[in-house]
Amino acid sequence: VQDELHLSFVEVWTGSKKAKGTTPCESLNARFQRVCRKIILANRAFGGLQAEAKALRQSYRRASRDFAHFSDTAAREFHVE
Repeated sequence: VQDELHLSFVEVWTGSKKAKGTTPCESLNARFQRVCRKIILANRAFGGLQAEAKALRQSYRRASRDFAHFSDTAAREFHVE
């Protein structure tokens, strides 16, 4: 992202890739807004991954408790120690 902003600044400053009828500041601002949107989308995706990881941890805990209960029940049922 930092490289993309730097490249944007250089392009705007030198006049390359300049849209007709826009000032250098407008061009840089538009590019900056696009980069910010990418950052926001990446942040949302990371938040979704964190929520998914939390759900997986909770599922693992439940499965561990269920397995422990099953083991205890099976041991009592078959008189295994």
